[in-house]
Amino acid sequence: MPNLADRTVARGPAAQKQGLESGILSVIGRLLATVGLFAAPDVSAYTPRRIYGGVMNSKRAASILTVLFAIAVGTPGSFASDRSDVVDVVSRYLDNLDSQHPEKVQVALGLCDSPASILDEFPPHEWHGPTACADWWKGFLAYNDKNGITPDEGALGTPQTVDVNGDRAYFVAPLTYTYKQNGKSIKETASFAVALRRTSAGWRITGWAYSKQSLE
Repeated sequence: MPNLADRTVARGPAAQKQGLESGILSVIGRLLATVGLFAAPDVSAYTPRRIYGGVMNSKRAASILTVLFAIAVGTPGSFASDRSDVVDVVSRYLDNLDSQHPEKVQVALGLCDSPASILDEFPPHEWHGPTACADWWKGFLAYNDKNGITPDEGALGTPQTVDVNGDRAYFVAPLTYTYKQNGKSIKETASFAVALRRTSAGWRITGWAYSKQSLE
């Protein structure tokens, strides 16, 4: 009498192929559910032939999985989340540049990548290298002290550009900077452009540029 256990283990090529195909369909269903396209289907009630109208070969399976992976990493929801994260990092950087709270300044400096580069309107106008953000901050404080400037607020407007391309991002927004110089209130409007890089710790600023457009 044939050994039933041996029959169970020693599956023929056709049975092995069908089992592989069913497994692939199960992975596809879970992947689609993960990216939120629709709920995972119960593929146990179907065969590859009934779903696809033919036997799925390995090349076809690989093509399908490749396309689904591309969908998973490039869904609109993922892109929207990246853009939101970029805006959040830029906002937090500016919000924490507070000379009255050194601990907040450290938070801002921690959002800079290394190396980084900065262009601004006071001398020496350009800073670059692993300590660029810290060097700029020291220069900013020294320039203010020398010229009788007391900063009030730097407010970002609605972003005009938030582009994300892989692990790189580009941000542009209007910025209103108000301060007092020798007791006189002044308002600057400017364009603030920021380049960022995605790191294991999140988005980090690789460079920014401030360009004054008007002065009141």
